[in-house]
Amino acid sequence: MNRRQFLATGVTAAISAVKAQDDPIWGGPVLDIHLHLRPDPEGVYNHITGSGETRAVLLGGRDSGGNAKESMQAHPDRFVRFVRADVTKPEAIAEMTKGLQDGAIGLGEIKYHVALDGPEMRRVYELASATHVPVTVHFQEVQHFEGEGVFNTGFPRLGSILKAYPRMTMFGHADAFWANVSADVPKDIAYPSGRIKPGGLTDRWLAEFPNLYGDMSANSCNNCLYRDPEFMRGSSSGIRTS
Repeated sequence: MNRRQFLATGVTAAISAVKAQDDPIWGGPVLDIHLHLRPDPEGVYNHITGSGETRAVLLGGRDSGGNAKESMQAHPDRFVRFVRADVTKPEAIAEMTKGLQDGAIGLGEIKYHVALDGPEMRRVYELASATHVPVTVHFQEVQHFEGEGVFNTGFPRLGSILKAYPRMTMFGHADAFWANVSADVPKDIAYPSGRIKPGGLTDRWLAEFPNLYGDMSANSCNNCLYRDPEFMRGSSSGIRTS
């Protein structure tokens, strides 16, 4: 299934799931693939109702499955869920495997202080490949505040990972992913401004690798879309997204 077929299938499913919803905000179904859980299980439903979303992917850790399940049971056909675990711990893969067996349909958001091509993440890619589920990865090379650290570093090497794991489906997320739509990426700015220089890694990889999608949530993608609308309309990859 190619990227366009995947998107068409997802839209059809969203329409079928909520037949009576005529969305006055967006004019059609909207799928949110990056919704973090709230302390109150009803909070995620209030969020998608207020923002006019049709369905959402709930992101959460190993101990949040009950919260997500409550939301899913209260509002059938509105939510699915991903599972994550601390990839620096030896039990991480077993925990995520258990989450998949318990109903999760993907992995993520994976956001830890590791290299994107280190042994911790390679185990995640192997699990995603073996189980045929997508994985959402947070790529961040610049701290947002002192002491935060960076996540899944080494972005220029991501192409090698996508080539090495062709059966893995990845949703790329966060500032390093979207800043690299441009070939000119500042080393000390999370959300660069100004015109986008053609030839960026993310733009090329979205065109080259059918197993890569862009997660459009958060200010990272919003910044990319609005910093150079002319480029975004004519991008070589079309910035094909999840």
